[in-house]
Amino acid sequence: MVKLTIMPRGEISGAESGFPNPESLTFPAVKSVLEGWREVPRANDPRHKAFAEAVVDILDEEALAGGYEAQDIDSIQLEPVDVMAAFEQSKISPKTFTLTNLMQFMVEFHNQPSQLGMAEEPLKSPLHSPLQAADLFLRSMNYIGLLANNERLVNVWLKTGNISQLPNLAYQFPADFDKKEAWRELLDFVLSQYHLYEELEYSLMYRRVQTNIPGRYKGLHIPLDIIRNKIPAGGARWLNVGCSVGLGEKEELSDEPYSYIHAYDQAEAERPRRVLPLSRENYEPEVTHHYNDLIDERLKIAKVYGVDITGVHRGNHDQVIWVKACHYTSELDNQIVMERFDRLIEFDDPRLNFSRVDFSNDDSVNDFIRELTIAEAGQVSEDDQPVLSEHLRFNVVTIFTTLNQLSEEDRVKVINNALRLLAPGGVILIQDFAEIDQSAPSKLHFPSAWTDFSYVLYMIDPSRSLDPELLVRWRNGRCEEMIIPPDSRLVRR
Repeated sequence: MVKLTIMPRGEISGAESGFPNPESLTFPAVKSVLEGWREVPRANDPRHKAFAEAVVDILDEEALAGGYEAQDIDSIQLEPVDVMAAFEQSKISPKTFTLTNLMQFMVEFHNQPSQLGMAEEPLKSPLHSPLQAADLFLRSMNYIGLLANNERLVNVWLKTGNISQLPNLAYQFPADFDKKEAWRELLDFVLSQYHLYEELEYSLMYRRVQTNIPGRYKGLHIPLDIIRNKIPAGGARWLNVGCSVGLGEKEELSDEPYSYIHAYDQAEAERPRRVLPLSRENYEPEVTHHYNDLIDERLKIAKVYGVDITGVHRGNHDQVIWVKACHYTSELDNQIVMERFDRLIEFDDPRLNFSRVDFSNDDSVNDFIRELTIAEAGQVSEDDQPVLSEHLRFNVVTIFTTLNQLSEEDRVKVINNALRLLAPGGVILIQDFAEIDQSAPSKLHFPSAWTDFSYVLYMIDPSRSLDPELLVRWRNGRCEEMIIPPDSRLVRR
């Protein structure tokens, strides 16, 4: 019998100020993140605010089941509510009961993967924070919203062959989903349909939010003043770890232009968070011009390998829909963004290679080394610990928005395996929601709460040091506004 402690609104401020224990994945903490989104939605996206309002409204029916009036929820510390008993006494709706238990199971599943994971589909990368859980829930509902609008996929999705089971929803996804009522309608329907509930449950257990923003690969260009002389005349060998479906590699190899960036003075990062717009007083036009020139200068690439734990499955429409769903909901309603996504999905180039590799697993990396050696050198290695020939190693290794999803132990393994494959003089670029922490094994700390300018570009240059070196702070993961900290080695022009 499940008992949940219902937190009063306002006691925990969610994503803006952290949690009682930021590293703890609990039901109240996940709900707290959603409550924070009602006040300051992710990326100031009203669709996130509407999503959070719909979910929290459903969950707050538990509080009403405890005998409190709606106006009391803001001020009273509520006792744990026996959800099963409240449901059996018809004090809460079946949908509230279903959503509550789904979220509670998600928390238990990721906290105890060894007991609750399926043997045939082991849980490689459990969620580590309430923010990750809330993000995954939103993206999972994006996924269902995309499918609900695509009649070609409905038969497969419902597994029944009967499109008539879909209701005539009053709201169109994603255009109308800046309204709480739209999310509530979709949530109510999903929670009342077994096959849809099963799809949502699977996403919350086994899927991960995948990085899908090709604009993040501007980070490959920002340090060109430093690394240009490290790139061979014939072009760089580039390894991208955590590539999702390869949009970053395709963006770099295609003629798709990157969006314009704006550079600001360090003083902008010290202003109160969430200030819109950014101060024109702190805008740096000369720095902006220089780094936009670098971004327009495409990196000369001889060969690129994208590796990901899920693999890149050409023609796998479900994988493409999921990666599309990992956009912000407002971006799903942006025709330019979606048309660009579709073009990059179809793009191909002979220099482009993808492999399914778990970079935190030495055996998986060893297999990748063997496969690469056979493919490019025609040689077979029987060594337990194969060594990649120097001419096959990589001049640049990128690890973008990947390490924050891993445990500290796995982060260290990923970085060490990247070093194994790095060519002499090569560099590792890490871009993530991370801060320098000399006491951490990876020298990086990954906060549970993200704020302005907390998406950071680091470089590991083994010719100088194995410690991450801070280069740039981006305002967010869309990489359109940046500051160069005073201690950065980057050129300021």
